[in-house]
Amino acid sequence: MLIMNKKGFNIIEILVACIIVGILAAVALIQMRAPKDDALRHEAINNLKLLAGAEMGYKLEVGDYVAVADEAAIYSKLRLRLSGSATRGWKFYVTKPANNRFHAVAEQMSVSSPKIYYINESMEEPVLQP
Repeated sequence: MLIMNKKGFNIIEILVACIIVGILAAVALIQMRAPKDDALRHEAINNLKLLAGAEMGYKLEVGDYVAVADEAAIYSKLRLRLSGSATRGWKFYVTKPANNRFHAVAEQMSVSSPKIYYINESMEEPVLQP
């Protein structure tokens, strides 16, 4: 009978340990992404509220709402700098339909199923578009 002196781990044991660690790391990364996405969504909603307030202030000064297509136009016309939203995957714009109204939109750009929030002059809180 051959007796082996075992002083370490064999390759199968190391591979199994690596696979288990990899699975645990993947689960942890998925769980840590949800709070970040939630914080970015709240930031976008707050930016949308600021945009609605800027539109209402613009109307008080000029007498009409303004339609803006991107963040550069938001800054140049409304003098509102939104907090880092372009680099975080959100796009903001304002349309001006008839009847002297505005419709401000925040659209999530970097996901497969984007969320779109909107607010207008008669709403206090942004609403998720169905």
